[in-house]
Amino acid sequence: LETVDFETIVPDAPFYELSPKADDYETLKAAYGKGFKLDQLMSGKVQGFTSDKDKVAIRDSRESVEKLINDMVSDMTDEELVEQYEFKNTKDWTWAQSRAAIRTYDNRDKYITKVCYRPFDIKWTYLHRDIVGRPRPLILSSIKDKENLMLCIGKQGSAIGNSEWSLAYISTLPTDKNVIPRGGAYLFPMYIYDSIGICLYNFIPAVLGEIEQRTGLHIQAEQDKERTEGGFLGTDLIDYIYAILHSKRYRNTYHTFLQNDFPVIPYPASGEYFLTMAGYGTKLRKLHLLEGITHKDFITRYPVSEGNDIVSTRRFENTGNGVGKVWINEHRYFENVPAVAWNLFISGYQPLDKWLKVRNGMQLSGDDIRHFQKMVVAQNETVNMMTEIDSYIII
Repeated sequence: LETVDFETIVPDAPFYELSPKADDYETLKAAYGKGFKLDQLMSGKVQGFTSDKDKVAIRDSRESVEKLINDMVSDMTDEELVEQYEFKNTKDWTWAQSRAAIRTYDNRDKYITKVCYRPFDIKWTYLHRDIVGRPRPLILSSIKDKENLMLCIGKQGSAIGNSEWSLAYISTLPTDKNVIPRGGAYLFPMYIYDSIGICLYNFIPAVLGEIEQRTGLHIQAEQDKERTEGGFLGTDLIDYIYAILHSKRYRNTYHTFLQNDFPVIPYPASGEYFLTMAGYGTKLRKLHLLEGITHKDFITRYPVSEGNDIVSTRRFENTGNGVGKVWINEHRYFENVPAVAWNLFISGYQPLDKWLKVRNGMQLSGDDIRHFQKMVVAQNETVNMMTEIDSYIII
């Protein structure tokens, strides 16, 4: 050890990095710190819900949730439910206790809801603590059955090591914590609903005022749906942030500082810059919510051949010219899938690979096949949008 040339590292606030600092570290740190941290703009935040029992709680359809609840209030024995749903009692949850509680509900259907389970993956659940272990009060009060838009952000960038930071997603639904892996997603809703159902912006006035001053624009009322002269909508601010977080230049420049906390967002340089970046973010948001994508936009094909549509593998085969086949079993595949779409990480996952992994052993329906093809469009267009953002962003 006496011959080793050690380097002394002194971690400092707020990042406490335990690695050697680059020569331009202090310059980048100063530039990064001039922005606003996301939780300084949006103080209302919550981790995504966790079911603690996905085999039971996370279902593919409303009908499947209804069947679960009907089974639970039926004359089936607990043992029969364990066998059917492949889930045993735990120290925190039992079939008997949950069944007894659900039988007392006046309106059992009101807890059935769509949820965002993984990127591009909508499921159904029974959003009550008797089924979902941690439904989260803020999700129940301001997201479930409410008009809202959530930034889903991970703060454990260090969990992905030297890979490019990608821990951002968008949702309009109650969202599972594991929509972002390893540390999970925090949901930042645009609106917070009060006890009588009135929605208010989840924006702290001091930071919002600074944005208004720098852009020369004012934020419009929560109920406004169209932008007016000299104004901007709450969605514009969400979309501006979403665009910033999908810039490879931003991610790579500030990689070190994205490892252990919520991201810091640069203040917009002008009103024109703000609205242009917001426009990029709007396109990304709609892509990631699969809004407006139809079969006319498909760039892939799913040839029908021998075999079936049961997922037993997920393998990308490069066929040249930047595209390939995504095999779901030994006979069936999607063809003309751009390699950049297959390889792109969103929300900490490779969504095309993850979506198939969740369905391993399941047979894809016609709707499933079309959904995957929509995802390919969204992934491919996201790559193009990220390039456009990088050509315009001010770092």
